[in-house]
Amino acid sequence: NNSNNDSANFSDNTSESDATQRDTDSDSRNNTEDINRGIHREVERLAEKWNNLLTLSDEWQRKLEEVLPRVHAFGKSLESLMSRLSDAERSQLMLSNSSNTISGSEAQLNQFRNQLKIYSQNLSPLQRLVEDVNDQASDFTA
Repeated sequence: NNSNNDSANFSDNTSESDATQRDTDSDSRNNTEDINRGIHREVERLAEKWNNLLTLSDEWQRKLEEVLPRVHAFGKSLESLMSRLSDAERSQLMLSNSSNTISGSEAQLNQFRNQLKIYSQNLSPLQRLVEDVNDQASDFTA
């Protein structure tokens, strides 16, 4: 009699244990599926961010390739301007020094006046070059 009760109890316990195990397995599968869905969403989000980053990088590369020739042209213009300004400064110094040594003779005054005209004529192209360099510089900030 006792053995019948024991086996009935064992059978009931086994059924309960099996049901609990099935519930645990089901919960575990649901939990794993939730984790997998979350990971999948995160991977998709990261892939989208990566693609956006690649697009921005391509745009940046295109802009750099577009601007680079202008930067080189600006550098050459700036070098030319600096050289011409240096030449103009030397000419101005020579004129200043020669004005101190003019004794007042008509020939020296005429020679000095001619030097001033030449110097003045050289300033106009220099002024245009300064304006061109300024225009190029303003293109970079626009």
